[in-house]
Amino acid sequence: MFKSLNRGISTPIAIIIIILCALLVGCVVMCQYIQISKEQKISEEKRLGETSLQSEIVDWRTYKNENYKYKIKYPEDWKVIEESPELISISDKELEKALIIIGVESEKFSSLEEYIKKLRKDFEGEEQLSILEEKVVINGREASRIMFISLKDKSIAVIAVVLIKKGNIFCITQLLPDNLKTFDRVVSTFEVLE
Repeated sequence: MFKSLNRGISTPIAIIIIILCALLVGCVVMCQYIQISKEQKISEEKRLGETSLQSEIVDWRTYKNENYKYKIKYPEDWKVIEESPELISISDKELEKALIIIGVESEKFSSLEEYIKKLRKDFEGEEQLSILEEKVVINGREASRIMFISLKDKSIAVIAVVLIKKGNIFCITQLLPDNLKTFDRVVSTFEVLE
């Protein structure tokens, strides 16, 4: 077998090349195995987290708005106050403060981007305000999570915006940013009814 290799490459060099190739292939296979294992672990953790979240919110109450055809879940020890058909607040009974406000914009918009552009323009003159936007999906609907950060006192207001087919914009606003985990869980239950 090695006699034919002697024509241009010495046997020790050929063996070293074969060993290096085998090591390279072994490293590639090992890296892929490690990556697949990590992905499976992340997938399992995510599934367990979703199961935990689902079991946690199963006891939550559901608010349903018949005028604008949406529903949202909230912790059972919280309460909903209907300010108007377009505006509700959800608050912790102990705090007696609105923690989350859901409002339906009176103006119709053709796209989420159009609404975000208008929102940015409304706050354009605010020198001490930084606006960060992140694209998200809430129950299968395209949405934007917008954070308004005051550069003066570092306070934060968070808004999740959802666009429905009829052009209605739903703004779900977190007033006290110290409990964003609960806010995100409440927002994740927001559902537009057809």
